[in-house]
Amino acid sequence: YFGNLKLGLIGSLGGLVILYLPENGTITSRFVTMLVSSFVYIISFALGQFFSFNKLSSVITIGIFTTLVHWIVLVYKTSPPRSFFFIMIASLSICQPFNLDTIPEKIGALSLGTIFACILATITILGKTLMHKGKNEPAVIFEFKKNNVADVWEAVVLGCFMALGLTFGNLMGYSNPY
Repeated sequence: YFGNLKLGLIGSLGGLVILYLPENGTITSRFVTMLVSSFVYIISFALGQFFSFNKLSSVITIGIFTTLVHWIVLVYKTSPPRSFFFIMIASLSICQPFNLDTIPEKIGALSLGTIFACILATITILGKTLMHKGKNEPAVIFEFKKNNVADVWEAVVLGCFMALGLTFGNLMGYSNPY
């Protein structure tokens, strides 16, 4: 595993999950956010790897995945970066050459990156908690103002444009159409 730059790049891509660490909230909500984000990172990368065997399947998969992820992010009103990195990781993964033998190795490298990021997030959360032990932090107020029609259509439009962008990239013959 030493000297393998490709796996190192995939692992460092998993480290980007630290960007989803919330600044406010309880310790539990911060940990849950990091764990859920890590799981979605791994699912995004795995879906891209499994459906990169055919250009048509990649276009359909990226369209449906983008629509679902963006809709879920809109429903739960998450803070930035929202669905950007989930979609980016799926796009990068779906444009890699399909090799069934290396899929577990690549998913494992990304998973290790997310694990190391979660360890760093744990140190950050516990350090911040110990430093501000006497101070009361304001609770996070969750507001769910439902506008289901707008959320669904926004997600569908984004999914369609992502699929169209990948289709045009494939038709133009780009080696990396993401």
